[in-house]
Parts: sequence; structure tokens; C-alpha cells
Amino acid sequence: MKHCNNCNIDINTDEKVCPLCQSRLTGDCTPIFPVPSIKKLDLFLNILLYLVIIGIAAVGYIDYYPDKTFTYSIYVLCGGISGYILLRYFFKKARKDWISFFFNTSIICLILLAGWYYFTRFQLIMDYIVPGITIFDLVFSTIMALILKQRYTRKYIHIIVMNVFFGFVPLLLVLLHLAQDPMLPQISMILAVVTILGLIIFDFNSLKEEIARMFFI
Repeated sequence: MKHCNNCNIDINTDEKVCPLCQSRLTGDCTPIFPVPSIKKLDLFLNILLYLVIIGIAAVGYIDYYPDKTFTYSIYVLCGGISGYILLRYFFKKARKDWISFFFNTSIICLILLAGWYYFTRFQLIMDYIVPGITIFDLVFSTIMALILKQRYTRKYIHIIVMNVFFGFVPLLLVLLHLAQDPMLPQISMILAVVTILGLIIFDFNSLKEEIARMFFI
């Protein structure tokens, strides 16, 4: 509330002078109605989404105009949407839970890559990108488990176990003839086996409890 020293009254207004005597008001105004506000992060994400849509539309027009096809537009569409989803998840979730952020991001990446491969048939996705993600997850989660074991033991064991399962995904792609180069899938499988053996040898009780909890045994 603002106060007029001359009239000795309080006024809830944005004006700088008293409406009765035109004297200068003191104090601050408290809005009667809540002022709508947009968080800077939400505004940034909305602008980013807008630019992605405009970019996809522009590339689609340029791509379609000469030969009436959308050859490159599909790559831009998949890449733009994938990038936006990952950035949105990063800004919304990363600061709240760094422990499971990379694991959840990897799941999102694998889902997006599956859709990307479905539309583009880009073979490098199955041969190198998917195995590369699973290898990175296994290495990263194992290192973080060793660093933060005392504080987040149970949670990291859960993430490592899930990453071990994902470590066999590239091998499944080879068996289904979706991946043609078996090198990285084999490395991913070996890392998964080494990781699960390490848990069995060094932390068997925690691993047993986690598996029992996951499968309701």
C-alpha cells in the first residue's frame, strides 16, 4: 500500500501522486490481482521450439522445391525434434536429480534413435550410435557408482543393473540383422558382462536385494 502524508490515507495504486491532493505518495504498491509471469526457462524453451518449427518448415520448403521430395527434411525433422526433447529434459530435470539424469536421457535417446532409424534408415544409428550410447552409460554409471557409493548405493545399483540390460540391446540388433557391424555391440556386451560380474564379486548382497526388489521376488 502507498501512503499520502497530506491526506493521511493508504491507497493501493500504481500512481505516484495522491488522486485527492496530488501530493507525492510513499511506499510500495501491492497488486490486487496476481500478475501473470513467464519463467525465463519456459520462455527460452518456447522460443527454442518456435525456432525449431520454423527451421524445419524452411528446410522442408527448400528441400521440396527443386525435386518435389523431402530427402533431407526428414533428417532435419528428426534431429530438430530430438534435440529439442533432450534440451527440454536437460533443463527441466537435470538440476533435480543428476543421479538418474544420464540414465533417463539414454532411454530417451534410444527411443528417439529408433524413430529416427525408422524414418531415415540411416545405418550408422544401429551400427555405431546406439552401441556407443550403451557403452558410455555403462562406463559412466560404473564410475559414478564408485565415486558416490556411500551416499547413493541402492540407487546406483538400480541404474547399473538397468544399464547392464541395455548393454545387450546392441547384440540383439545384430541378431535381428538391424546392425551390420558387430564390433561395438560386442564391446557393449563384454562391458555389460564385466559390470555384472563386478557387482556380483564386490557387492553381491546389495545386488541381490535390488534384483529382488525389481522383480518382486
